[in-house]
Amino acid sequence: MRLGFPTLGIVLVLLVPVSPAFQAPFRPATLSLGWGSPIQVGGDNISWASSPELAVDGNGYITSVWQQSDGFRYNIWANRNNRDSGWGTPVQLETDNRGDAVRPQISANSRGEALAAWEQSDGTWARIYVAHYSPAGSWNGPTLVSSGAGDAWNAQIAVDNDGAATVVWQQYDGSRFNIWVNRFVPDFGWSNPAPLESLDGMAIAPQVASDGSGNVTVVWQQFEGSQWWIYGNRFSPGSGWTGATVIDTNDPYGSVQPQVAASPTGITIAIWVQSEGDYNGTSVFANRFSSPTGWGTPEAIGGSKLRLGEWYPQVSMNSVGRAVAVWHQGNQKDSRVAANVFSLDKGWGAPVVIDPFDTGSGLDPQVSVDPLGSALVVWRQLDGVRWSIAANRYVPRFGWGAAQFIESDQTVDAFSPQIASDRYGQTTVVWYALDARTSTTSVIWSNRFLADLVGPALTVFSPKNQYLNTSSVTVAGITEVGATVTIDNIPVEVQQNGSFSWTFLLDDGSHAFTVEAVDSAGNSNSTSFTVIVDTVAPSLTVTKPIDGTQVGSATVEVTGMTEAGARVLVNERPIEVAPDGSFATILELNQGRNDLTLTSSDAAGNIATRHISLFYASDQGPPGTPALGPQSVPELILVVLPWLIGALAFSTLAWLVVRRKRSR
Repeated sequence: MRLGFPTLGIVLVLLVPVSPAFQAPFRPATLSLGWGSPIQVGGDNISWASSPELAVDGNGYITSVWQQSDGFRYNIWANRNNRDSGWGTPVQLETDNRGDAVRPQISANSRGEALAAWEQSDGTWARIYVAHYSPAGSWNGPTLVSSGAGDAWNAQIAVDNDGAATVVWQQYDGSRFNIWVNRFVPDFGWSNPAPLESLDGMAIAPQVASDGSGNVTVVWQQFEGSQWWIYGNRFSPGSGWTGATVIDTNDPYGSVQPQVAASPTGITIAIWVQSEGDYNGTSVFANRFSSPTGWGTPEAIGGSKLRLGEWYPQVSMNSVGRAVAVWHQGNQKDSRVAANVFSLDKGWGAPVVIDPFDTGSGLDPQVSVDPLGSALVVWRQLDGVRWSIAANRYVPRFGWGAAQFIESDQTVDAFSPQIASDRYGQTTVVWYALDARTSTTSVIWSNRFLADLVGPALTVFSPKNQYLNTSSVTVAGITEVGATVTIDNIPVEVQQNGSFSWTFLLDDGSHAFTVEAVDSAGNSNSTSFTVIVDTVAPSLTVTKPIDGTQVGSATVEVTGMTEAGARVLVNERPIEVAPDGSFATILELNQGRNDLTLTSSDAAGNIATRHISLFYASDQGPPGTPALGPQSVPELILVVLPWLIGALAFSTLAWLVVRRKRSR
């Protein structure tokens, strides 16, 4: 049984430091937590720059790409942020002047590579091109990855941690669009482009995600029969593509706008917008792929049932399977941003509106989930006069915070935010905004949020011993100011200085404790330990010598048995105890009486005591003769007293006789 109650005072004892559960890697000391200040990272202030995208590699380096007009045509530009020195100088990725290069996409991996893909006209058809950034610090390409007649649009790209890359797009064959794919394999290069599906209906809006280990999932919107469906195809190393399969089963009205995210846990999540019928609007649905079972059953994760529906969903998932989906949903007045959170143990939660602004619509949300499961969502928000960029943050255990604006120019409109997080706790956002100096050109802006990824300090300094001989056990320690503490899931009050204390009443036996501290950013730190309560003194039996005996030898053997693991002292001198609890030693005796005190103490500090008295006389009788110690005095009196009385009577009688004779 375990009863717990708060402790009014804390007794300071030996400090036992506890290692943090999470230590953040290096991050620049010059950066402060929270949002920074917006800075311009692209655009030349004389042309139109738009459609920014960004990706973060394993080193925390950021690559952003966008389309920018030179006054005649659009080109693809890029800029890099190396985390130590900030943003660099923008560079142009292609110089083909035959036609516009637009709608760039970017993906990066743990090795520091980044691949950008875009569509560009060759004067006849729109083609798909890719440029490669190497960790050595240079861009290579562009490389043409599509082929054949017909326009190729809407390129999407994903790169694995081994450098393999997958590009997908939709391509027109003269009668309909199909989904095409090309793959890059290190040491072999790009393969030949090929269709990813061979269905009869039109296929558009492909999306691609990689789990980082070579498994790739592509989803798209496919028209079959009389409605749109969501299809998927998966690539696995060694087995290739599995084939197109419908993933929005039990869909009576049609689905559009698919998105997909994957994690190294083997989980892939696809989301889309599904019609609820002519008068019931649309809802966001999700399906999950788990190896080896495959796709599961679709489920509604939105469900607002608003007439204007839920639209343009996005999903992000971190390396441990925490996912967040976002979308905007319309009502009779405006549109609001909503979200739902997925975890491996609980699945999807309930959708919540995270856009509290009453100034106008919130549209086009984007989301990124960091390594600890916190998520940042950004969107364009009408503030009553202009479009601005707003954000809200989700922290596990605390939920969603307060939405805020993250760009400060109150004179021009801002659009198209994109977001990505690194493993160092930094999330970067890019967007494009009108140039306040001209109002006829636009530039690329960026802001960053630096999260606190370090678990709170946690030191437990009571109890200091594992073995205790009291049923009242106080667990006490200190943590970061403002953190919350639980002991075995029991909330414990934390004082203003971070100290905490809780006392338990425990039965004898083993008791495991887990102390966890969670800071305001949602980071946790915990330690576990076991105490053993033992309030019973150890057994102690002395087999030799027998108490009260007289011995004739100057040494005596002391033997006995006690609790295994106990410590035995004879007259405060430690003696060796065997693993089974037996002990034996030889003691030297003094002439006359010898008092022996034996103690046995266990790990909890309980003590058992035995007293033995011996009488050592060198001229003693046969072995075993009772010693003349204090316990034999009564018998001695019984023997000697009659003799003394008789002797005294005889002496008295003789004296009387002698005196009588003299008197005569």
